[in-house]
Amino acid sequence: IGALVLGHWIGCFNFMLVRLNDFPEDSWVVYAGLDDKDAYTQWSWSFFKALAQMIMIGFETPPFTNASCDTASHWCSIEHWITLMCLYLGAVFYSLLISSISTVLQTASLASRQFEEKLTMIDDYMRTKKLPATMREKVKDYFHL
Repeated sequence: IGALVLGHWIGCFNFMLVRLNDFPEDSWVVYAGLDDKDAYTQWSWSFFKALAQMIMIGFETPPFTNASCDTASHWCSIEHWITLMCLYLGAVFYSLLISSISTVLQTASLASRQFEEKLTMIDDYMRTKKLPATMREKVKDYFHL
């Protein structure tokens, strides 16, 4: 859900900057023909553009990049910085996601390892006390319920 919320805000920010600059001719909105579309279509493309930027794909087709931004115009430099910011935010978000997943996996592994260590300690204790093998197996079966 965090990625979707972040994608929404980035998409709205991308579109807002274009709108505040009165839809420059070399903007991605004009290039994709979205300047006269309904609000839902504009939001959908903005959201899609933001998510694509966050996962670093789609830089070969419109409306992700603007083919008319080959020149060093003022708007193109703004658009390049916005794209770069989105790429960095996406990289940070996904590194946090990978970190969270690895933490969950390590925690699950840790609990399993602690259980096995405790079971080994119990087994060692039962061997030192010379309990019969059938009794040791019943105790192990009890813990594996």
